[in-house]
Amino acid sequence: MGTIQSGTGLASGLNYTTIIDALINSQKGTINRLTTRVQSLQKTQSGILQLTAKISSFKAISDPLQNSQLYANRSLTNSDSNQLSATVSTGTPVGVYQLQSLRKSSTHQVLSQGFSDAGQILGAGTVTIAGGGKLASSTRLDLLNGGAGVDAGSIRITDRSGQSAVIDLSGAVTVDDVLEKINATTSIGVHASVQYGKLSIEDTTGSALNNLTVANVGTAETATDLGIAQSVAADEITGSSIFEVVGNFKLSQINDGLGIRTIPNNPNLRITLTDASATQVDVDLNGATTIQDVINKINNSENNNGKVSAELSNGRLVLHDLTGGGGSGPLTVEDINGSSVVRQLGLDSTAVGDTLTGKSLTAGINSVLLRNLRGGQGITQLGSLNLTDRTGTTATIDLSNAETLDDVLSAINTATSSGSVKLQLKASLNSAGTGIV
Repeated sequence: MGTIQSGTGLASGLNYTTIIDALINSQKGTINRLTTRVQSLQKTQSGILQLTAKISSFKAISDPLQNSQLYANRSLTNSDSNQLSATVSTGTPVGVYQLQSLRKSSTHQVLSQGFSDAGQILGAGTVTIAGGGKLASSTRLDLLNGGAGVDAGSIRITDRSGQSAVIDLSGAVTVDDVLEKINATTSIGVHASVQYGKLSIEDTTGSALNNLTVANVGTAETATDLGIAQSVAADEITGSSIFEVVGNFKLSQINDGLGIRTIPNNPNLRITLTDASATQVDVDLNGATTIQDVINKINNSENNNGKVSAELSNGRLVLHDLTGGGGSGPLTVEDINGSSVVRQLGLDSTAVGDTLTGKSLTAGINSVLLRNLRGGQGITQLGSLNLTDRTGTTATIDLSNAETLDDVLSAINTATSSGSVKLQLKASLNSAGTGIV
């Protein structure tokens, strides 16, 4: 028997709704994929726009980093503006600096002779402006021990009676500060002074019960750096040598603090060598700030080429002629172009063969160079000096090689007669520091 099936089609019985939906959905898949792609691209676009905005913001922040001035700028924090004020400028070394004010500056005034009014004409002549006038300028502690200075701290002194005192030298700036602090300590019987470039501690108690002792306190090496960390069964401690001229000494620290006078944009000194051609090496010292700079400028001078070498030895500049000689003239040094450096560098001395050994660059601790006395004229001629004490004992001392005031004082105070009898004389500076008594 046949079966009759019913459908939705008008004649075929097919479900056209499902078929049409299927056909539409098959086409809609492409649209959906395109829509999804558009949405994905929109998200990418949004991300790119956000990234662009962030890059622009980062660029605005980072562009100033290209300016080198930014890295040179400095800021400053002062923990105690009541004690001192400070400013900072471009290029100031970065760091933490601990400073302690020790004393306030005092006013200083220099007056000339009187004039009737500000328009008065001085007339022809020479105007001389001079300062100082002292025969002993206090040496700064930071110059001692080859420029290493003195460890800030305290020292303990025990006199020969057994009395002891701790003396705080942490605030001392000069050698005179050290002497004053020791001599102001009344609980012990000692006297501190400088004797021929060394510190001296003398016992004044008259006792001989104990050693005279100077020692460090705590971890500070103050007494050691001052050259007086000793214990002796005697009435005097003579310190060790603690003053040495080294290459990093500033030119402003030599020649009794007067430095050297150069002429800008020109060579300042001429070295004439001993070869057959009498070769001349001109040296421009402009820009030199230390002794080592002077040495380097001589050794590296444009027309040197290994003909002459300079070095620092025993506080003096020494020149070596490397040409081998062969000429008739000596090794000499002279000022040129109006400069005044040869005498100030101690190079106004006579060469021996191919070597010229200069004079002392400094006078040592609390002394002055003889060449700077009499307003810079120095001593006209150094020779022999006859001395007679009140006992009638006489001695002749030779000052021809003396370079400092200490050399003169030492020669007088150690003078002996022809029979090796020590003269009963003692030479020292007067209380004003302007003459010898």
